Amino acid sequence: DPARLGAQVINGIGFLGAGAILREGFTVRGLTTAASVWVVACLGLSVGMGYYVLTAVGTVIAFVTLVAFDGIQEKIRTRRRPELDLQVECDHMGDIMVELSHLAERHFAKLLNLSFGRTPHNTYIISFRASFPPHGYESAQNAFCQELAGVSGMIRMENQIDHI
Repeated sequence: DPARLGAQVINGIGFLGAGAILREGFTVRGLTTAASVWVVACLGLSVGMGYYVLTAVGTVIAFVTLVAFDGIQEKIRTRRRPELDLQVECDHMGDIMVELSHLAERHFAKLLNLSFGRTPHNTYIISFRASFPPHGYESAQNAFCQELAGVSGMIRMENQIDHI
């Protein structure tokens, strides 16, 4: 039964596609790869069933779509917001998170890639990336860091890497 072959391909590709998707904190990667694996599997099924013209058209559409979106993504990246990677150590994570949220709102920053941990000294480590608007970002970053350093319960603050 040819339908059983297609069902097994879909089943196997589902596992491969799911394995291509990775989650790191609040960031998800590999969606394009997973979708591309699905497209190639469907194109393989269509050529196997003898739909050569449909396969050729599908291949061209998939290729053009991937190339076009790569160009669009590159344009978006060039207009990227300046970012600042920070790691803070604090006594009480809840209080710092509330203040961090207020600071980000005041300085029009977006908080990205938040991760949390504990130290052997029973303090908390918060690592995050703060993304600032391109206009006047240096003064906004400086003000953000100065205000964050003054928050009660803050033990230490470390700038990991600057991204512009």
